Amino acid sequence: MPLKTALQRQGAQCEWVMDPVLARLEPLLPPEDHALLSALVAALNSPDRLAALDEIPAWRDAPPLAVG
Repeated sequence: MPLKTALQRQGAQCEWVMDPVLARLEPLLPPEDHALLSALVAALNSPDRLAALDEIPAWRDAPPLAVG
């Protein structure tokens, strides 16, 4: 199932503690990659943040990939 599809299912989100990981990766990633990763973590934490991913061109313009 594509990740984009999976994230829209009821109950797909859960609590993730990723702030320490995001902080550690920030100096290692280009700003646009870090923004995408941060938005993905936010979407995993809260379904109301899923729409924010579509504001990031790398997410919006990427074809869905099958997971699993």
